Amino acid sequence: MQTEILKEIIECIKRTPDAEFNMERWKSVNCSTAVCAIGAYITQHPESELKLELDYTDIHGVKYLKPILGKWEHITAVAEYLGLSFYETEYLFHPWTYPDSRNVTKEEVIERIQKLLVSPNSSNPNLN
Repeated sequence: MQTEILKEIIECIKRTPDAEFNMERWKSVNCSTAVCAIGAYITQHPESELKLELDYTDIHGVKYLKPILGKWEHITAVAEYLGLSFYETEYLFHPWTYPDSRNVTKEEVIERIQKLLVSPNSSNPNLN
């Protein structure tokens, strides 16, 4: 597990304006930008090996980006980069694992990351 990177992701989340934070997309770009926790980290750390590349453009011209790491993409790229299991990564960064998947708050994501950092050997994907 990349503990220092997870701590930095928390800081990146804190620096992201509430209006731009949206766990439903890695990152989308149009007249306003929306980022999730990982999108915020990659945007704030362009030197990272984890990168964003175009996933698709919708009919309104909004560009949606996805994380990549070598041959990996999406959640698998994030899991590989952070040294986490697929389930841990999903639990932290996929919106449908949160009670209100359309309105995930920065505080909820930070709390889950902190919980993992405190109990890194938990075999429960829900980290309870």
